[in-house]
Amino acid sequence: MAYFAQASKMLGYFNERPATDTVETLLLLSLYSLAVNRRYSAYILSGTAMRTAIVLGLHFNISPMELPDPYTREHRKRLFWTAYIFDRLWATNLGYPLAIQDVEIEVSLPSHVPVNTTSETERDPRDSLDCQYYAAWIELVRHQANVVRSVYLLRRQGGDAQLSARLQQTLQDLQAWSDQLPNHLKIDLPPDEPTNWRAVSLNLCFYQSIIVATRPILLHVLRFQIAASRGDSASSQASASAIALSEACVRCARHSVQLLAQSWIDGSFITFDCFFTQYLFSSLVILAISIKLEGADNQVDRDNFAQATQLLTELKDVGNFAAQEYCHHVEAIEITLADAGPMLDLGRVQVPDTSTVPVEAEFQIPELSLTAPPWSHSSLNQLLCQPELDMQFLEEAIRDTYSQEIYRSDDPFTS
Repeated sequence: MAYFAQASKMLGYFNERPATDTVETLLLLSLYSLAVNRRYSAYILSGTAMRTAIVLGLHFNISPMELPDPYTREHRKRLFWTAYIFDRLWATNLGYPLAIQDVEIEVSLPSHVPVNTTSETERDPRDSLDCQYYAAWIELVRHQANVVRSVYLLRRQGGDAQLSARLQQTLQDLQAWSDQLPNHLKIDLPPDEPTNWRAVSLNLCFYQSIIVATRPILLHVLRFQIAASRGDSASSQASASAIALSEACVRCARHSVQLLAQSWIDGSFITFDCFFTQYLFSSLVILAISIKLEGADNQVDRDNFAQATQLLTELKDVGNFAAQEYCHHVEAIEITLADAGPMLDLGRVQVPDTSTVPVEAEFQIPELSLTAPPWSHSSLNQLLCQPELDMQFLEEAIRDTYSQEIYRSDDPFTS
């Protein structure tokens, strides 16, 4: 808190001619704001950082003639792309507009600093940046913004392509991103090897992007089942496309919970990271819906739901502000599911005393192979190869059939 107060004082009134340290301070304050669950302040600060970067011209390349020092040139690029990642992540998680559009960006991606000006390919040993990791992040948050724009801003798109076509395209883009991911950033580790925190963070965001894209379909499938259980003769059967996409949504939620639980055991879980906590809650909500649907893997979903609730309670107890907020929502979810019928009776999850229990014994992770990611499911791959998805019910949602109930949200990841 002392650092936060001092950094806030550094800003004062915004300079008419800011320097790069102003952008750095704004980004640090934005990151800290998320850690204390001040999401809207974080969005304002990251947007201000991006606009300050634009004033500085960081979104343009600068030639060696204008700035001879290669480290300074590279620092400008990396600072801009850091602001870009923050802006995209913060904005898409809240469902708010972006500070800059991709067509306005001309600066090249982060790269290694060469040893000298005569050897552009030989890397300076002092530069330890994993360029592939940051390039993957930049591409992923770009796709994530497209997902939110395609699925959650439907009524602003006028005569654009139908929702089913836009949804299919965004999922194909995510699939292409996953296929092109470097091997060291993929989740395909043997069980006895520790998880790679960079791969975990990337793949968690990837899974959540799929969840955000397919969650409206899962909600529609739930609606069909509820209508059928009430004997509504006018209700129709959910299409094969809808079922395949809803199953992909649930599989991503299962994998997310397992990755987060495994990271907690490994000690690589970022305790006060709001996104890890948000991904956990988002996945928990999907699992609750899947439990209600009573599919073939219902018991697996029950175990994962209890696992996620336990981990969220642990985070709340150690002082994670976002977890404290989400735990209130989890209590409401459990009450609602219990009131809905006898199919769900989870009860309150008992959290063990971690002061006497070894770390390895704190969590029992449900059996789910990390070597078979949810995206590899054959039915989903076949679905995305089709020329057109059978998603007429989504087009009806655009015409206000269900829009007030399905799409009312200013937070696509948590609402």
